[in-house]
Amino acid sequence: MSAKYGTLRNFINGGFVDISSTRSIPVISPVDGAPLAEMPCSSATDLDAAVKAARADFDSWSIRHVKRHLNAEADRLVNESLDAD
Repeated sequence: MSAKYGTLRNFINGGFVDISSTRSIPVISPVDGAPLAEMPCSSATDLDAAVKAARADFDSWSIRHVKRHLNAEADRLVNESLDAD
């Protein structure tokens, strides 16, 4: 029986990529035991690529996230202050 969702791929640096290993791990439905997918068994090289991409994007992502949070909080405090008057 073939897996319902086929073979999955790693999502690294904004896109799906093939892995260097040919190994996979079956994903089985806990409901009925049916095969759902084949999950890639990533190698150390695949993991290193994922970590490298994540580290490269982290600084720009985290700064944007903090700025958005601070702007939203500032807006909330201003609105709260205006509503109190």
